[in-house]
Amino acid sequence: IMDSANTKKTAEVKITREGPIIITGNFTITDINSCVLQLDNDREVWLCACGRTQKQPYCDGSHSK
Repeated sequence: IMDSANTKKTAEVKITREGPIIITGNFTITDINSCVLQLDNDREVWLCACGRTQKQPYCDGSHSK
């Protein structure tokens, strides 16, 4: 996948059991209004899958409490 600047975007998405969604690689995260929340190059983010985090959309470990 290429973005508007012709930068190759590749990412790995890992779904964990009772934990976060882990995304690694080169990717962009946008919200429902198309605002960029995170633009990363070869990084890793943990997104909340349980809905309990206080840092939406990112995981803060609330699923394990």
